[in-house]
Amino acid sequence: MNLQKYIITLLILVMSTTIISCNSLRSNDENKDNEKQELQEVEENKQLLNEISSIRNELQTLKNSIANKTNTNDNTSNLATPNVLPSIANMVEVARPGVVSIVISSTQNTFFGRQDSDGAGSGIIISEDGYILTNSHVVDLANTITVSFYDETQSEAELIGQDPLTDLAVIKVDKSGLKPLSISPNNNLRVGDWVVAIGNAIGLEGEPTVTLGIVSALERELAIDSTYLTELIQTDAVINPGNSGGPLLNLNGDVIGINTIKYVETSTDGIGFAISSETAATIMQQLIQNGKVIWPWIGIGAQDIDLQNIDELDLNVTEGVLIRSISPNGPAEKGGLLANDIIVAIDEKPIRNVKELQTLRQTGYLSIGQEIIVTIIRDKISQNILITLEEQPRL
Repeated sequence: MNLQKYIITLLILVMSTTIISCNSLRSNDENKDNEKQELQEVEENKQLLNEISSIRNELQTLKNSIANKTNTNDNTSNLATPNVLPSIANMVEVARPGVVSIVISSTQNTFFGRQDSDGAGSGIIISEDGYILTNSHVVDLANTITVSFYDETQSEAELIGQDPLTDLAVIKVDKSGLKPLSISPNNNLRVGDWVVAIGNAIGLEGEPTVTLGIVSALERELAIDSTYLTELIQTDAVINPGNSGGPLLNLNGDVIGINTIKYVETSTDGIGFAISSETAATIMQQLIQNGKVIWPWIGIGAQDIDLQNIDELDLNVTEGVLIRSISPNGPAEKGGLLANDIIVAIDEKPIRNVKELQTLRQTGYLSIGQEIIVTIIRDKISQNILITLEEQPRL
C-alpha cells in the first residue's frame, strides 16, 4: 500500500515537472516570437521613415523645380515686354543730325561712249569742322559730291582720301558747328545685341531711314570684286541701297559699325554687313592725315586651299594660301615666288588661309621695306624665300 502511494506520488511529481517544463518552454517560445515581432516592427518602421524622408526630398526637389520654372517664365515674360527694349526714339533723335545723305555724279567710259551717272549713299559726321566718313564705293569715280544735312541744307564736298581695300573713304565739307557721332570700340559687342541702322535708303528724300535688328554674327569675311573684307559685323537690320556709309549704332547711339553691303540672293533675306568701328577708326585717321592708307604689298593673287585644287594640283598639304597670280615687277616676282606655290608660313608664323595673311598686314605686323621669310611648298618640297615688302600701288 505504501509502495503504491509512493509510486502514485512519484508519478504526480513527474507530471507536474513536465507540465511546468512545457509551460516554461512555451513561455520562452512566446518571448522569442515577441522579440522577433518587435525587431520586425522596428525594421518596418525604419523602412517607413526612409520612405517618408525620400518622399520629402522628392517634394522639395519638385518645389524647387517649379520655383525655377516660374522665375524663368517671369524672366522670359520680362524679355518679351517693351520695358526691356525701350523706345529708341530719343536715341534716334540725337543720332540723326550726325547722319548725312550723299549724292555723287560721275562719268564713265562704256561700250557706247562716255556716260554720266548718279549714285547715292550715306555718311557719318566725324568732326565738327566737316569731316565725314563713308564707303569708298559710294564716292568712287565721283566728279561731284553733294552732301545733304538733317537741317535740309546742302554742301559740296571734296574727297580727302579713300581705301578700296577696306571700302572706306573720308570727304570734307566747308562747314562748322556740325554734330559728330561717337565712333565706339565694339569689344563688348555680342551676338544678339540690338542695333540700329540709319541711312539714305534707296535715295528717298527727307529724313534718314531707321531700321532695327540684332547682331547676327561677328568677324565675318566677304569677297567683293577685288576687295576682301574682314572683321565684318553681320546684322538683320534692314540695309538697302543708299544705306552704304551710314552708321550701325548700339542702343546708346554709339557707332559700332559702318553699313557697307546687303547680301542679295533670291533665297536669302535679312543679311547685311557693317565694317567694324575698330577698322573704321584706324583707317579714317590715316585718310585724314595722308589722304590714303599705306599698305605693305607682296604682289600676289591668292586663295584658300580647297578640295578641288588639292586634287587638281596633287597637293600634299590641306592648309595654306595658294598663289594664283603674280603681279609683274612686284615683290613676289622679284623674290622668286611662282603661281601655284603654297604659302604655309611667314617668319615662321603659320599661315593657314587668306584671312591670316590679311590679319598680319592689318594688325601692323608687316610694313613697307620689311624683309620677310616666306615658307612655301613647291612640287611637294618646302623651301624658304626672302621677300622685301613694298608699298601697294593705288588701284
